[in-house]
Amino acid sequence: MDMLKLPPTLRIGEKTAVLRGIGCFLAGVVLSGTRIAGVWLPAAVCLIAALPAGLFPLLTLIGTAIGCAAFWELETAILSVASGFLAMTAVWALRDTDAAESRYFAPLTATAAGAVASVLLLLSRPVTAQTAAALLVRIAALYGGTVCAKRVLKEPNGVPLCVAAAAVISGCGAIRLPGGIPLGGVAASFAAMLFAGSPLALPMAALGGLAMDWSRTAASAVPPLIAATLAASIPARKWQKPLLFLAAAAGILILSGSGDGALFLAMAAGALLSLPVRELPIAAQMVPSKQLGCAAAAMSELYRQMDADICAPEGIPTAELYDRAASKVCARCARCAICWREEGEKTRETLRAIAPAIRSRGEAAQTDFPAEFSASCRHFPDFLKALNEGLSIDAAIRRDAAGKRELLSVCRAQYRIFADLLRAISAPKPSVMPRFAADFACRGHGLRDVSGDRTASLEVGNRCYLLLCDGMGTGETAAEDSRKAIGLLSRLLLAGCEPDDALELLNGLWILRENGGSAAIDLAAIDLSGGEGVLYKWGGAPSYLLTEKGAKKIGTASLPPGIGVGGTHQPQQFRLSLGEGETLILVSDGIGGEDAARLLQEVDRESVRELAAGLLSCGSAPWEDDRTVAVLRLHPISTR
Repeated sequence: MDMLKLPPTLRIGEKTAVLRGIGCFLAGVVLSGTRIAGVWLPAAVCLIAALPAGLFPLLTLIGTAIGCAAFWELETAILSVASGFLAMTAVWALRDTDAAESRYFAPLTATAAGAVASVLLLLSRPVTAQTAAALLVRIAALYGGTVCAKRVLKEPNGVPLCVAAAAVISGCGAIRLPGGIPLGGVAASFAAMLFAGSPLALPMAALGGLAMDWSRTAASAVPPLIAATLAASIPARKWQKPLLFLAAAAGILILSGSGDGALFLAMAAGALLSLPVRELPIAAQMVPSKQLGCAAAAMSELYRQMDADICAPEGIPTAELYDRAASKVCARCARCAICWREEGEKTRETLRAIAPAIRSRGEAAQTDFPAEFSASCRHFPDFLKALNEGLSIDAAIRRDAAGKRELLSVCRAQYRIFADLLRAISAPKPSVMPRFAADFACRGHGLRDVSGDRTASLEVGNRCYLLLCDGMGTGETAAEDSRKAIGLLSRLLLAGCEPDDALELLNGLWILRENGGSAAIDLAAIDLSGGEGVLYKWGGAPSYLLTEKGAKKIGTASLPPGIGVGGTHQPQQFRLSLGEGETLILVSDGIGGEDAARLLQEVDRESVRELAAGLLSCGSAPWEDDRTVAVLRLHPISTR
């Protein structure tokens, strides 16, 4: 069982893990220098608390210790390292508890760790108004900074990304390159160039300039950085944007009379460094809605032009099958004229009568023919063999035609779905405040690397999703199939794809890859503004809806996705309402039996985590099957 958060992480290779470790270490070094008006800000501690328990927080703490030793006096270095160590220890010690799954856990942990370390340090010296104010600023920064860090680690965009970039720029401001060039200026210009032309351009420039001002005593960097970012946002060739950027920066610096050459050199270095990475996703400009609408129209046109049936033969007509067999066998027979001319109408009537039987079976047998016909035919075995050869060719032609029609159906569905997705992204969406918050709990039993069960819990806009994927079979193959399936579905849902369209895309992919039936899928989509939703079940074990009246079983046995298109090859859909405290329970194979039924009937508002753990213990023996339980319950936001 694997619990996925936004965005879902599938498999981290050794190289990626090494790079992440190096990045965490360097982030600790840089963020240790973050300051405002000369006062240390615990940005590195926020990152330590936001990271999951493991090696990466430790590497960040080591980098923080080295950075503080280089940038600050001993007292500040001790405070920084102590706060980070307490936060890391708390996250590690409580990693498997219910509290660790709360969204407030990391911010409160960082705040408590910083407060405890600060109070212990303040006890060793007199408390002044200045030290008390610095303590309050740091505590507020710990909570808000950790919230931003969690958001950026989940989905790096929006205001949290700008705040995180400002913290990095401020930390870089403590480092001076040869010639007195501030590294913070290089980082701020680099970020401003990356986001030039996007809605985040001005917030990034303003926060980057403020971060530079916090870490240096020269003239303000905000005006030249904003002006340069606006100039770089003008439509121009790729190589022209740095020139526009630097021209605007130089003009503002000259007009202001600051003559800050080090700042200009830093901005030039950052602009030039951004050139090779202008095509990274982080630098991508927002595509105008008009362009997205045109792309959707083009995809729709492709869909419409593929609407006609494939021009492929439907098979060999029955009359032609008989003619082929007759020309191959009967033409050599002395009775050919008698059978096909003198008694032709009788022969054809006999063959027409047996056509439905041999067509439905795909093979002709001697018992299909009247005894008089088989007895009078001198070469009946050869005629029967020739007829069956024609039927075999006909079956192959029909299979090929059916495969082409299925392929066309899959391709048409993909064009339609992506056209709808582009159209939905380009259209403005009304803002609706959610009335409910979702509580998820997922528990599994099985070896992580070879378990065929995977779960994901997502919140996208005003919807929450709960997914359970049960890979067919056992071992690494089943685990890989379920990982790929839930990864694709999660990313499609995050992009705004409708759940039924996402499932149809997965079904088409497996048909094209010819690995259909490799996993069963359960997908619940719930609207957080009203509590209603739909449960899509495609080949999985029965689910349960727990209400005040008891437990209701949902779903029946069905084929998994990837077997066919249309008709019965679709997920079962069940409308749900969780607005009155109902609980949705998804289970994989291996969960059930009398113990599970008894627990569901006797359960009395346990937490979703207790319920998941209890059901997991009702499963089969560990060696019989992987087993997983995923639970979803809504709570009114006003009562949380």
